Amino acid sequence: MSSTPPGWYPDPQDPHAVRWFDGQAWTEDRAAVAPSGTAAGQRWPSDQAWQSGQPWQPGQRPAAGAHSHTRLLAILGVVVVVFILVSVLASSAIPAYLNQLKIAKLPDVATLTCQDVATKMVALSKTNDHPPLVGMTGAVLVDDKRAGLKTPAPGCKAFVMSCRGTGTWGDGVSKSVLVSLSLDSNGKRWYSFSAG
Repeated sequence: MSSTPPGWYPDPQDPHAVRWFDGQAWTEDRAAVAPSGTAAGQRWPSDQAWQSGQPWQPGQRPAAGAHSHTRLLAILGVVVVVFILVSVLASSAIPAYLNQLKIAKLPDVATLTCQDVATKMVALSKTNDHPPLVGMTGAVLVDDKRAGLKTPAPGCKAFVMSCRGTGTWGDGVSKSVLVSLSLDSNGKRWYSFSAG
């Protein structure tokens, strides 16, 4: 137990400040620079004005929470600013991320050729159509939306490309055929054709 009475004393850790001693231990309450001539361990002179403009009174402890309120407000302000910054960043980053995720989910169609689409359409036609499309030659690109392709909404399809060529049918007839490729929201490819 200390015989030193509670009061403001020069801060032993900071010679440019005073610190409250509660009679037993130093508190976290600190204040402005002590006037010149005050040495460590001496009481604050009662005849000199407090540096912050408030008069010093011997034995008077600082207002409870005066410094903690300031700290609390500063911490609260920082938290609010960080929250706002995170919200702004998230509002722009999350949609961009989700869009990239949708694009990444699409199967690679950039390297498909009209011959690839025509070959797949012939293979599918052999199992579903009468008479089936048994071949397609001279396929050329008519419409191409691969560059701006995005995943469609659930239940919808996105057009990818279409090609026109000469189709040969199982009954020997040859005529102009338009084959098209679309994708659904799961990335499944949908092929279709129309003759004429």
